[in-house]
Amino acid sequence: MHLLPGTVSGLVDGVPARRVRGAGLRGAQPVVAGGVVYVGSTGGTLYAFPTTCRGRCEPLREVALPRALANPLVLDGDTLYVTSGRELYAFAPRCLESGASCGPNWVGRASSLILSPPAVGDGYVFVGSVDGTVAAFPLTCGDRGAVCRPSWSISGLGRLPNPSLVDGVLFVGSTWAVNQLLAFDARCGASGGSCAPLWTYQTTDLGAFLQPTATDGFAVYGVTGAPAGGGVGGPGGTVYAFRVG
Repeated sequence: MHLLPGTVSGLVDGVPARRVRGAGLRGAQPVVAGGVVYVGSTGGTLYAFPTTCRGRCEPLREVALPRALANPLVLDGDTLYVTSGRELYAFAPRCLESGASCGPNWVGRASSLILSPPAVGDGYVFVGSVDGTVAAFPLTCGDRGAVCRPSWSISGLGRLPNPSLVDGVLFVGSTWAVNQLLAFDARCGASGGSCAPLWTYQTTDLGAFLQPTATDGFAVYGVTGAPAGGGVGGPGGTVYAFRVG
């Protein structure tokens, strides 16, 4: 199947049942819940489309945000988390339905550009920033669109840290310069103390870490290969799996 740039398609028996258009949808990763498709765009717009539409789909609602929505959206319970620039937005899905006029529940501000999808668990939303920091925002960070700061953060994690959670453990894969996986107590900074890793694992792979996946008692992450001349994206690579206990 080939789609035009800037389209998202739904499939029925392998055949597109509908296509929706929006500015910069290419590369976006939709989230589906309650009969609505939520999708971000590189143009900085958050769209909500009905799953029941046919033919050319018009959005139920569009929300313009300041920066490109390049990270996957995360829907946890009744909250949709969206990153834009250095901001983390927490939306109630009902605010993205047709005719709604409300905005985000709250907006979290990180120390620099957020380049990881949000990881939700243990009462917090974790995001990794380009300055090597993972910030922990409480689920009750604010209301009525309030701007809030993280409760605590972990710094010095190398370039582009990617947080992931399982069974009370926060895993962070650091890319390129550090090339290691770190494990922290997911509430290590909740009481105001500093966060020291429970353990670290150093790899010898060249390249970039993929987003860690943590589920069923395991933390799994991959390292892409690198060509002989250096840089990211060469052949090969390794997948690592760690039992949380």
